[in-house]
Amino acid sequence: MQEHFEMGNGRGIMPIFSQWTELREMDSRTNQADDLSVDNAKTFLWKLGVEAMPLRIFTFLAELIAKYAANTDDKFVLSEEYVAYSNGDLQYAKALRVGLTYHIGKNYDTVHQSLEKLCQISPKAFFKTNKKFVEVLAAVFMVYGKDFAI
Repeated sequence: MQEHFEMGNGRGIMPIFSQWTELREMDSRTNQADDLSVDNAKTFLWKLGVEAMPLRIFTFLAELIAKYAANTDDKFVLSEEYVAYSNGDLQYAKALRVGLTYHIGKNYDTVHQSLEKLCQISPKAFFKTNKKFVEVLAAVFMVYGKDFAI
């Protein structure tokens, strides 16, 4: 443990952090943009008032929004996303779909009111299914996402 302090020339544990930074920068060419957009989508959801939701559903919804917002080939099949997120476990994919449906319903009015208040839009007619909910929020995130960036 003493060698960490000696390596830093009196700066404490700094060399360990600089080493982590170098590792993170080496790996950042593949993950950094994705992580930032998912983090921004989480902030976006949080600022819209999405609260009554377990963390795994919240993270999944943020990933769906970020993925749909970054989608360039117009292919977005939500059932495939459930399976991909659950690593092929069909039972977990079904539970994820049911959980997302339930928690979107619980947050439906709050999100609608927040979109009217913060963005002056009323997408209530479009919130009929999970896919439409994700598509509308992704579209709003693409337009207003910079306002909610962390």
